[in-house]
Amino acid sequence: MIFARALRSLLVLCGLCAVLFAFAACSHDDSSSGGGENTSRKITVAVVLPASGEQNTRFRRVADWYLSTLKGALIDSEFSAPFTLALEWYDEDNIDLAATAETLSKREDVFAVIGPRYSDHVQVFAEQCFLTKKPLLAPCAASESIIRSFAMNAASSSHSEPFLWALTESDVSQTEALLAKVAAYGGKKVAVISSADIYGKTFFDWAPYIASELKLELVQNVRYTSANMGSTAGTEAGTAAVALDSAAQTVLSSGADYVLCALSSYKDAEAILSVREQMGDSAPRLLFTDTAFTADFLKAYGDKAEGVEGTAPYADPTSGFAVSYEVRFNEKPAVGEAHFYDALLMCGFAAAYCIKNEDATPFSNKAANDALKSSVGKSAESKPIWSLLGMMFAFVAIDKNIMPGINGATGLLDFDAETLTSALHTVYTHWTVAEGAFAPLDYTSTDGSGRTVSHRASWEWNVYVDESSLEESAGANIAYTEVTSR
Repeated sequence: MIFARALRSLLVLCGLCAVLFAFAACSHDDSSSGGGENTSRKITVAVVLPASGEQNTRFRRVADWYLSTLKGALIDSEFSAPFTLALEWYDEDNIDLAATAETLSKREDVFAVIGPRYSDHVQVFAEQCFLTKKPLLAPCAASESIIRSFAMNAASSSHSEPFLWALTESDVSQTEALLAKVAAYGGKKVAVISSADIYGKTFFDWAPYIASELKLELVQNVRYTSANMGSTAGTEAGTAAVALDSAAQTVLSSGADYVLCALSSYKDAEAILSVREQMGDSAPRLLFTDTAFTADFLKAYGDKAEGVEGTAPYADPTSGFAVSYEVRFNEKPAVGEAHFYDALLMCGFAAAYCIKNEDATPFSNKAANDALKSSVGKSAESKPIWSLLGMMFAFVAIDKNIMPGINGATGLLDFDAETLTSALHTVYTHWTVAEGAFAPLDYTSTDGSGRTVSHRASWEWNVYVDESSLEESAGANIAYTEVTSR
């Protein structure tokens, strides 16, 4: 009788434990990932990106990919101080930018802010984060005026510490990449249409100088305004702007061989594509900047945009990220996705470094920026460390208080040693729209001095062949002869 009662009590206890275990397993938050359970620390990162349209879906799945890889890498490396990375998402198109920026910049529990997507929004966040030195990682905003304004300057006490980490070089390099394509095609005359805001200012300012260097005749350099532009529209003194429709007619009928289109939003492409359609075969060839290299652009104008070309910051084709992305999602990455992945990568490594070296929690903004700074200015690992295996080796090194150089999805993440504001290395894809999809034509990179150099388009193919061969041979039955000597 006593034995029966004891047995029933034991069964009830086991059942209760099973229920509690199942409840705990179901309560996992998909927005965070790490290597531990109850003992892990939560590191909060705010993500400010558009929360609607096709591009939002892409950013979300890139985040899930990274968080899953991070969790596996922390477990496989047996990192001694497990943590979770929790992402707080903010829709940059539907928030009070200034108020949100001020709040996030002052929150001690926010390790860093990633975003926003658009340059004029980055300007708002940079102004607030500058005051507290909250780390701000901008995946794809590359306005030259923003990068210059917030660069570190040892001679100025207010600028003596870094906080803005732009993951691409300024759009001076993209302006050169675009005009270099015109010269390579044998073009003689070029026109430029750019938005009258912070984003378009770089192209407007630098196109005349670079065109003259490349022996191109700049026949028109027009700034436009539209309802799709941000809060900084038309704020540049001395640069008169005209309405978008008028600007589109002006540049396409200017007699130029090529028209460079630096648009504030992909939505502004409609006016330009409509004029091209009306002109038929007499229309000049169009080259767009990175704002058109989005899934939303294809969805809106896939048929109209057939044959247009452009450039955009892209994953380094030798890193293998673009190939892995295509295998995973059955389409190629678009603007900012590889850079967003690398921003998450930087936050993960910096958080791990702080956990190993800082006693105070939450970590100070200085500690976070110092951790980010400790990974730059180093030679990169021989293999990219954005993948599971690469991240695992990186965490093994960090566990020994060794911060590795970061060779990410976009290549070597190195920043100018004096300003620590923008990356020194950027790969641009030269893309075209073919059969309703983006197709890469070739790649252009910067060599660290601001000049662009061509890369072989076959790089991506070489990586694909290598990875495909590995996958095909994974299950191969290989017989080796007996070892008789060593």
